[in-house]
Formats: sequence, C-alpha cells, structure tokens
Amino acid sequence: MITIKGEAMKKDNEGSRPHHDTERKACARKNKNGLWRIAYWFVGIGSIVWLLVRSGTRPKRLVYPCQRAAAVNAAGFLTYLAALISSATLLRGLKAVFSPARLALFGVGVLLTALLQTSVTVPVETTLADSPSLTGWTSPTAVSDVFVITDVPAPTCSLNGGDISGCASAYEAFHDDGVDALVNLMEVHGDYFYKTSSHPDGLFGADDVVVIKVNNQWMGRNSTNTDIVKGVVYRLVSHPDGFVGAVIIAENAQGQNSDWMNESNSNSQFTNQSYQEVTQAFAGEGYHVCIANWESIRSNIVSDYNDWDNDNGYVLEDADGSMEEQNHRRLSYPKFQVNCNGMNLSVSMKQGLWNGSTFDDARLKMINLPVLKRHNSAWATISIKNYLGFITTYDVGVRWVSPGYKHCWLMGQMDNSDNCNTYTNEYGLVGRQMSRIRRADLNIVDAIWVNPRDNAGWHGEAQRLDVLLSSHDPFAVDYYASDYILGPLIHTMYPSEPDYQQAMASTHGGWFRTIQLNNVARLRAEGVTDTINMTDTLSFDQERFQFNVYVSDADQVTSPYTFEDSFKQVSQTKLEGGEIITYTIVLYEETEATLTLTDTIPAPCTYVPSSATIEPGWKGPVTDTGGIYWSGIVTSTVPVTITFQVQVPVTDTTWIIPNRALVSRDGAAPVELTATSFLNGFYVYLPVVFRNY
Repeated sequence: MITIKGEAMKKDNEGSRPHHDTERKACARKNKNGLWRIAYWFVGIGSIVWLLVRSGTRPKRLVYPCQRAAAVNAAGFLTYLAALISSATLLRGLKAVFSPARLALFGVGVLLTALLQTSVTVPVETTLADSPSLTGWTSPTAVSDVFVITDVPAPTCSLNGGDISGCASAYEAFHDDGVDALVNLMEVHGDYFYKTSSHPDGLFGADDVVVIKVNNQWMGRNSTNTDIVKGVVYRLVSHPDGFVGAVIIAENAQGQNSDWMNESNSNSQFTNQSYQEVTQAFAGEGYHVCIANWESIRSNIVSDYNDWDNDNGYVLEDADGSMEEQNHRRLSYPKFQVNCNGMNLSVSMKQGLWNGSTFDDARLKMINLPVLKRHNSAWATISIKNYLGFITTYDVGVRWVSPGYKHCWLMGQMDNSDNCNTYTNEYGLVGRQMSRIRRADLNIVDAIWVNPRDNAGWHGEAQRLDVLLSSHDPFAVDYYASDYILGPLIHTMYPSEPDYQQAMASTHGGWFRTIQLNNVARLRAEGVTDTINMTDTLSFDQERFQFNVYVSDADQVTSPYTFEDSFKQVSQTKLEGGEIITYTIVLYEETEATLTLTDTIPAPCTYVPSSATIEPGWKGPVTDTGGIYWSGIVTSTVPVTITFQVQVPVTDTTWIIPNRALVSRDGAAPVELTATSFLNGFYVYLPVVFRNY
C-alpha cells in the first residue's frame, strides 16, 4: 500500500509578493496536484489489477489481509472516479492526466504497486488447488451418505524430524483444513465424529483405540497422504471429553515395502514427512499414538489370545463351514501387542482389546484410509481394495496354490490371474472379511494427489486434485470416487485410452465394477444389507440414487456452531512499534456447552508474561505456556472474557498482524475469531473533490 494524503486547495492571501513569485507558486501547486492525481490513479488502478490477478479466479482469497488492503485502495479509487464522473470532468481529467509520457509512467507505477503490495509481511497463504467440479445430490431412497470436500488447502507446517519445532503451534502442526472441513460437513448432516453424552451414536469415544489402515505398498504419490493421516489423528485426540485412548497407524504391504512407515519420499506437502514422524510428533506432545507394522508379522501364523497364544502374527480362519472351505483358511486378521507411547495394548482385529482374560470389542475402532489411484489390474484402488492390506496373502500351501491363482480369490478374474473359475471369481473375499472379521467404522478416501497411470510407479503422473471423501459405506464412496474423479481424470490425461471406463463402478462388465459386484453380493449373502446394492439389473440412476452426496469447498463448510455472539477485539489497530496491546476474547453460548480456546501469539509480537486474565475468575485458570489455552463450560448467563497482552517490536518493517483465536464447541472443528493490527502501515485518504477542479 502507498500513503497518499490529499489536501484541499488553499487560497493564497499573500498578494503583496511579486507577480513572478505568485506565478511560480501557482505552477508548483499545479505540478504538485498533477503528480498527486497521477499517483492516486496508479494506486487505485494498481490495486484493482492486483485484486483481479490474485482473486479474480479465486474469490475466496479476498479474505486474506493483503487482499483486504488492496480492496480498501480500490474502493477509494472507485469512489474518487465516481465523483469525477458526477462532476462531468472525467474526459477533461483523462486528457490532462494521461499524456504519452504519463502513460509510460503509469505502467511503471502499476508494477511498483504490485511490488509494494507484496512487500508487506503477511501470514503465509496456503496453496489453493484446482479441484474438479464435482456434483452432489440427495435422494429419498438413499441408504448411505457420501461426503466430499474440494479445494483442500495445503498445510504450511511439516512434522519432519518427529516434532513440532518448526511450527508456530500444536494446532498449526497437527490440524488439516480438509479433514476439519470433512468432519464439519458430516456433522452438519447429523453424522457425528465424536461419541459423547450429547451424541451417543457418534463414531469415536474418548477411550477408544482407533486403528487407521493406510495404503503404502507402493510409496510416494501412490500412498496415503501423511498430512491427511495427521489431520485425522488430531481430530481423534481432540475429543471434547478428553482423549484417553490410543491411535494406531497400521499397514501390511504384502512383502513389497517392509519399511513403509519410515519412507522419506512420502505423499504429502512436505515429502520428507513419514508416518513414523507423524506418530513421534504426537507422542512428543503426550498423545498415545503409534505404529503397528503388520508387514513384519504377515508370515507368522498364530492363534488368538483366548487360545493362550501371545505371539504377534496373523490368525487364519475358514470362510465358512462349507466343504469347499474346510482347512483352506482364506480369511485372516492381525493380532499384535504394541506399546503406544506408554500404553500397552494387546489387539485382536477380530475380537477386540484383550485385557488378559476377556476381549473388549466395543472400544476397538477402525478407519479405512486409502489413496485414490489407478490399479494396473483392478483399474482402481479405493476402499474395498485397501482391505487387501488388512488380510495376509502369505501362503501356507493350502490357501492360494500360485501367485496368479491367489488373485482369483482376492479380486476375481484379472489380467494377472490364472486358473480362475466361477467359484473363485464370485468368492467376494473382502465382503467375507467385512462380515466375519471386521468392517471399518469410517472410510476416508485421500484424493489430494491421484495417479491416473499406475498403482506401483509413475509417481510423476499423479495429479493434484485436493479432494477428500468419506462414508460409512465403502461401496458408495468407491462408486462416486471412481465415476466422478478417477475415470474422468484418466480420460482427461490420456484421451486415447480406450478403456478408461474400466475404472468406473458404473461400467457394466468393467473390471472394477466386477470386483465391487462380487463383494457387495457376498456381503448381502452374509446378511449385511446396510450398504448400497449393485446388480446389473439396476440402471445407473437407480444405483447412484441409493446414496446422498454432499459436496463443499473446504472454506465454505464451517462448524455447525457459529459463535455469532462471541467476538475478539484488539485495543489498538494502528501501530508504530514498541506498544503493548491487549486482546480481548468474549465467549458466549445460548445453551450450556464446553468451549475450548486456543490462541497463538502473533508474529512478530511477544507475550507479556502473566498478562492472561479471565472473568469470572473462578472459570480459570488460563494456560499461557506456548500460547493461550482455556477449556470450560460457557452459558448465556455466565459468559467468559479472556484478555492477554503482547509487546509490539520496534522495527521499520511493515506488518499486518492478524491474531487468530480458535474456538471449538464440544470437540467440533474450531471457528476462527480474528482481530487485526497494522504495524508501520500506510493509510489512504480519499481526496476532496471540488466541482470543476
């Protein structure tokens, strides 16, 4: 921004001075006023250009501080222009101002305006993606819901090194805007993430042990995004009742990637952020978060804990009591012991948490978190396919016979299978696994980066889409992701690819659809009917209208709690350096609720020690170590007011200082309350416009 101060013309009363002196002063005034008007046009048009370039295609950027500043300049200029038009002097003014020399100077001025706009120190703007335009719908016959978030911003902080030292706060380090928006979208539609007294049907309780099954058989962009993983973990450990459970990140890469948890070439904004470093960072903050490496136990065939076998490994089972299944033990599940940052757990993925004498199945939960990508034989890897890292494919001589024959059971007739028959093709191994072993409580599909070329390589072909999806129904979310994201992406990237529709669940006779059909049929044969049904007797609309689809941009869906009566303010907005300023946050709720406040001290300011206060005092204390933190009950009759002070540095640098307080209600995604100050800022004053001037 540029400082321009307009002055009203002053009458020269010094008539006794020589005539030539009067002319010289008049000429000087004319030149000064002319330069002033040129500069004002530079600033005004430059600000408009800046807004168009930065926010024309992305109006959501108008919320950024530098855009707001440019908007003020642009508004002032447009007001000035309107005044010129209304005084009928616009044409004369244009002729006077824009001579050829001044036009050249104007071009330089626009460039300088852009440079000056970027010279102001502002918070980092997170990357905004070009997500595909996705459609949503609702249906009165729907049995499932699919939630879709687009335009997920990239995170600004990495957990590389296994700690949060490079981040401004724990919230910045751990949260993910896309995951927060996804949870908000679910809750807006009555699908609650947390199990609480207010929402007893919510998914995850405060003492649950949650296993997150990721997808990292093939590394890089073909693996589950670690940013999304940390965002999901953060939502789990942020339970409003206080999280006392554990989160376990698990994978079995079936012999392809033994060090999957430590891969430095990860699928994330900062590709050196591994799964192991994510768990270490959470553990460093006191959370019970850890890794379970099912890959290392895939060939250990064991019995479960209630058969007095405490070894880690896989338990094998016959799929049913039929003659065809006796002693083939094609179903399997991991059982393992793990120290989760001080919490010792014995986990059976079929029967639950073992305490030495009994199982607790109710507290064991599972999140299925695959990455969306093309598969070289199944054509699509999504939720159903990710279950193949839940089982073990290890052959003890009676399970698969040959590598090719193995795929007959896993997926049916594929291009890398052999000797398949009708029984193997229609076996529906994943459907059996879900009904007889365990089915994920929630499926979250990572479509931040999507590889339309291959599942094992071609990482450079992955396209950034910045989309997240979730559903309780793996068939519904797979149907939508394959038909509306993966299939169209393959066709866009490779227009000459004749078989791209093989990757779409709606393509009758397609390979991916065949896998879905066989498994949904098996699930229904097992008595599970709370998913969509897929048969070739149903039309496309009949199949897709079995589920609702709710779509929203990440910045458009907010917490169902708006805190309309809560606010934040700062004691001084215009700063010159050296001041001590006070932030005041007032929290108010119509009904009794537990609110949690987190406020990071804004750069470049420093916290004034022990300055945090709370009214009423019995609602305290306020934690002020590493920022401002408070959690407690707020009502309409007893609102809470929190204040704290910061020291503004003495500097010549221009800063826009937005201080953000994050407030969440009963563990929902936080809402931002902001107060902004300007250090060494510039101000634009609208000119005084006289008629015929």
